Parts: sequence; C-alpha cells; structure tokens
Amino acid sequence: MTKKPLGIMLVIVVLLVALGCGGSKVDQGVVKGNKGAVKSRADKDIPAKNRPKTKTDTILINGEDKKFEFALFDDETVRFSTYIAEDMIGERGMAENGGRIFVFAKDKDKKDINSSIEITVKKKDAKNTVDYSVKAVKELVQTHGFKVIEHRAGTPEQYNIPGARSKVEFAIKKQNAFRAEITGTGIVFERGGYIYRIIIQYPLDRENEFKPRVDKMLSDIMFYDEKN
Repeated sequence: MTKKPLGIMLVIVVLLVALGCGGSKVDQGVVKGNKGAVKSRADKDIPAKNRPKTKTDTILINGEDKKFEFALFDDETVRFSTYIAEDMIGERGMAENGGRIFVFAKDKDKKDINSSIEITVKKKDAKNTVDYSVKAVKELVQTHGFKVIEHRAGTPEQYNIPGARSKVEFAIKKQNAFRAEITGTGIVFERGGYIYRIIIQYPLDRENEFKPRVDKMLSDIMFYDEKN
C-alpha cells in the first residue's frame, strides 16, 4: 500500500503521546511474540489461543478476491485472537486498567500511521458502560479535529464482529493540513463483561485498500470465552 505524505499526526499517534502509551512491536508479517510460547493447561482449553499461527486466505478488494498470508495476533489484554494480513503491522499498547492494541498498514516494512486501527478493552462496571464509552470515544476523536457523523436508522453495519453485543457504530471525518480527507469509524460494543472501543481511520483515497483488510481482521476475531 503506497504511502502519501499527509503532514499531520492522526489521533492514534497523538493518543499514544498524550497517554504515554508506547506500543511494543508485534508483527511485520509474522507475529514473533507468539512464537515458541509455552501453553499452560488453561491456555489449551481456550480455542482462541490454539489457532494456527499462520493461514492463507483471501480478501475482496475492488471486486476481486486477492490471496494473502495472515499471521495470528493473540493478545491476552484484549481477550481475543485474530489474523492480520502480511502487509499490516500489529503492536501491543498499554491502557490503564485494561488492554490496547494497534494495527497499521505497512509501507516498506514500516508502519503507516495514516491508516490505523486501535482497540482498547476495559472491564464493564457501573461507570464504564457502552453508552459511557460511546460518549468518550466521540469526545476523544472530536478533540483531534474529527467530526462525528451518526449513522441513520437502517444504515448497514460497516464492520462485522461476530459475538459483539450492544454494538454501536458511527462515522468520523476530517481534513488534514493538505485538505486530504481522513475518514473512518468508531465502534463500541460489549462482550463477556468487557467494553471494547475501536477507532479506525484512513485517507479516503485508500478506502478500497485499507477498509477490506480491517473488515477481515475484525471478522476473524475469536474471543477467549468462545468454546469452539
């Protein structure tokens, strides 16, 4: 995926700096952090932790099925595993009282900060509900220049996440310093007593390339509480 200079740090990178949440590198085609790990007896009872480390699959891009190699991205702090395409980079981050991961498009073996997805997970409690988290995500992206666009009733879901409950989606949009349009989606849902917050963003002119990769990643999620 070709990177064009867009001149402005996007919300994911700003969030990292603001919160002091440095990410540890996980993947450039192969998830090195999962290699050679010794599984406990409890791990062996969790199907999401026992999936093949790699797989070959296809993504529908511009009306054509394209074949990719995928690497397993398994992170205990977000309580799921999934697969990411060979031309994407995964990183583990940090979140207070929770977990966080980032996935970026890859440009010449380096992460493309202009095309990214962030997933933050925290336990559900009296304060941290779906409604509270929707409001928090909207306020966060708005502080970084995004306009929130509510989906009208009947609008099809942009992303399929099997097992997500009480799922809320909304669009985000802004222009950078070069008047290039940055677009994306905010998602909040509940699963197994945890609240998941997702921010997806990318340049509009890369939508046909990046969005299908994100959709594949999210649809391949398998939560730790799934039995098969």
